[in-house]
Amino acid sequence: MFETTHYLTSPDLAKNMNDIIRTSIQSCVGCNKCMRVCPVSTANVAFMDRHQRIKVRTDNTKCLACGACIDVCPRRARYFVDDTESFFADLAAGKKLSVLISPSVRTNFSEYKTVINYLRQMGVNRVYDVSLGVDIYVWAHMRYLERNHPFTMITTYCPVIVSYCELHRPELLPRLSPVKNPTCILAIYLKNQLGNDDDLAVVSPCICKQNEFDPTKENLRYNLTFARLHEHIARTRPEGLEPVESDFDLPDIALGSAAAVHEGFMRNFEFFMGDRVRIDSASGQSVFGLLDSYASSDPADLPQILDLVSCDSGCSLGPGHSSDLSRFRVNNIVYRNSKLSFTEAARARYEKLHAQFDADLEITSFFRQFIPTPLIQDDYVAEDRIEQAFLTMGKRTRAQRTIDCFACGSATCREMASKIAMGVNIPRNCTILAKNRLSDSNKRFNDYLQLIRIMGEYMLASGQCDKQDSIENSLMALCSAINASKASIWRTTYDRMELPRCHILLSFPSTRHFGLVSMNTENMPGWLEALGNGEPVIRSSVFMTPKEKKFFIEPGFDNLCCVPVMAEGDFWGFVMIVRGPQHPFTPEEMSVIESASFLIMSNLISSLPHDPVGEHYFQDPGLSGD
Repeated sequence: MFETTHYLTSPDLAKNMNDIIRTSIQSCVGCNKCMRVCPVSTANVAFMDRHQRIKVRTDNTKCLACGACIDVCPRRARYFVDDTESFFADLAAGKKLSVLISPSVRTNFSEYKTVINYLRQMGVNRVYDVSLGVDIYVWAHMRYLERNHPFTMITTYCPVIVSYCELHRPELLPRLSPVKNPTCILAIYLKNQLGNDDDLAVVSPCICKQNEFDPTKENLRYNLTFARLHEHIARTRPEGLEPVESDFDLPDIALGSAAAVHEGFMRNFEFFMGDRVRIDSASGQSVFGLLDSYASSDPADLPQILDLVSCDSGCSLGPGHSSDLSRFRVNNIVYRNSKLSFTEAARARYEKLHAQFDADLEITSFFRQFIPTPLIQDDYVAEDRIEQAFLTMGKRTRAQRTIDCFACGSATCREMASKIAMGVNIPRNCTILAKNRLSDSNKRFNDYLQLIRIMGEYMLASGQCDKQDSIENSLMALCSAINASKASIWRTTYDRMELPRCHILLSFPSTRHFGLVSMNTENMPGWLEALGNGEPVIRSSVFMTPKEKKFFIEPGFDNLCCVPVMAEGDFWGFVMIVRGPQHPFTPEEMSVIESASFLIMSNLISSLPHDPVGEHYFQDPGLSGD
């Protein structure tokens, strides 16, 4: 069973999204919040556990690892894994490693330079600021636009957006910018330009950065999150050791630090391009609907650049962040850090930097190749299957099928019916069905109270002369309350050889000759032992022995139960209930049968002062137990 914590690590984490987000089934309460925020309608699967409780797990073949479910889960049943512990284990083993840190470190660690120094103390060779990768990213896009003049293009350094297109919108891949994300760009730059062949780790608030690692072009091997790094430092820093500051191995290029917030890339790009290019931008869970709309929109309405990131506040507050700052505080820090860079006085320095990039770099070395991997599935669900799903939810009218309350995690009742048909949700997860069942349960409860009241009236109104009628009426009321066909009272006696025999005393419908129907242990193997121990016996014809079927089963009667009756501490007999197929006995009904049986037998046995166990009551003299 998984631990109930947000952040766990896996030393053998496979480098794909399928292994990133996990579910603690024990902690899940089936609230469906994860379903409501997930951008992929079938990436969460509702099911019943062995205790008949609703749970929701991820379908890792469809999950994007966006982390939205982690943020909303009130029980911390969703969590992610990263490479923090395996990274430090390899570092301790003497492996030569360097680290790339996201610009958002400035909003996740108030004294971020002490983090840089800690990494050096632990043996890290070099520590680089990904801000340089952002500057190359901006330069590469400027040159790509100048040379290729794309009509419209989607830019993103977010691996979640790329995964969404590769898995669910492969038709958009030709419109994605071919330029890699800033982390991969910096890794390539370090290898090709600076000759750094170290294996690299990236530290950021992104939990799925490794989805875009390309071992053929860069040496990126580990994805560490700020949250887990923060925990690791708190756990391993020696007590009393004063934090010491250290700086990055390459200078802060400054413009790149603006990428830590939403619209950071747009601010960088507009600084150089002005209003020559229309740039639309969006962040958060709305970007997935925006992509769907983009795919079907009139090209004349589309911007030249659509810049997207899946986290609501850009990269600063991704699901692996360690910041407790508000979004406004984060934006203010980034603004203060970068405002001096977006000036005309600084423009000449950055144009000189771009000229150096022009001379030293080839933008195609920073291009990526997208791999369309659409899910092999048939999203089409036949109407007859949707109709059947509606019926399992008890929804027969148009009004019932258009409630669209969203409580189940589906935007519409029809979507819920489709999910049920596809096996990714269950009827019991429908709130309306649950309410209806609760109403039915309340009605049954009232029926059971009415049953007890009727039985009480029969007991109070009956004298010795009409005791038999009173008990038969009680059996009739019991059958009516639980939709049973037959009810009977059986007495257990023992012959001279101490062998048990059972025979009917009373029944509904009435048996003409009481006691003439009898049975022994051969007819009911194992029954008397269980009943004698106070345990009820429930049988279905499907699981009966041939002898049991021959004795008990008549056409239309497939299920029966026997409830033991005790008198003065000894096993006296039992009450048997029989009913038709497709109606197994529920625990609720068994409780009602046991309570009703106690009342009925109290009424019977209390009238026998001289024969407290009722051995001869209503019994044929010829069947006295011999």
